[in-house]
Formats: sequence, C-alpha cells, structure tokens
Amino acid sequence: MTRYFQSGVLGAAFISLLMMVSCAVPEGSFISGTIALQNGSELAPNTVIEVSLADVSLADAPMKVISKKRFNPAQALPFHFSLEYDPKLILPRHSYAVSARIQSIDGKLLWINDMPYSVVEATNTSSTDVKTQTVKMVLKKVN
Repeated sequence: MTRYFQSGVLGAAFISLLMMVSCAVPEGSFISGTIALQNGSELAPNTVIEVSLADVSLADAPMKVISKKRFNPAQALPFHFSLEYDPKLILPRHSYAVSARIQSIDGKLLWINDMPYSVVEATNTSSTDVKTQTVKMVLKKVN
C-alpha cells in the first residue's frame, strides 16, 4: 500500500511540476494582416514572402529584427499572415514596425513595402500592456 501511495505522491508532484513549467513559459503575441500588390498585380510562380517585425526606434542604427517568418511558396493574394513574437522583447518607448518583401525562389527582390507599418506599442514595462494591431500592407514593385 505504501508503494502505491509513494507512486501517487510522485505522480502528483510530477504533474504539479509540469503545470508550473507550463505556466512559466510566456505566451507569444501575434501580428496578423494581409498583403496585396500595388495595382492588383498577381504573384509570379515560385515566389517567397517574408514578413518581419523590427525595432525601428533608432534613426542612425540598423533595425533590430524581433521576429521573421518566411512563407514558401507564397500563396494567392491577398495573402493572410500571422507572425508570432516574444512580448518580452518589446521595450517601453520604442517603435516597432512590420515589413514584407516578396522575392523569387533564387533570392531576387520583386516587391517590398515602401512605407513603415507601425504595429506594436509598449505603454510601460509590463508585457501585459503590449498592444498589437492587424495591418493591411500594399507592396510596390521593385524596378
């Protein structure tokens, strides 16, 4: 009987440990949106869409990419995307923007957004105050 009791106690302790670990893992946040091409153009076959979220706060420094996702091959337009990011990486009083690019399978840039799409606002140091929004992006053809 003590053997069953001990395994039951160990099993309960293991389940409690699993619950604590799963609660300690931060939930990700998402940015979602759609991508369309200027003038209603269509996607060429064998293209790749890349969407990224970056910290664009510093004017004289390269942007810091927070999250990036490639969709290969790209699907029909308008293209719906969802980009996950870690809210712990969002700093108060910083500016964040999402960007997209479409390139051929061999890496040639075909389409890109030419204006920033601001998406994340951190109102203070608490990650629960991170606000995101849905964006609709229109990309311009690269000459």
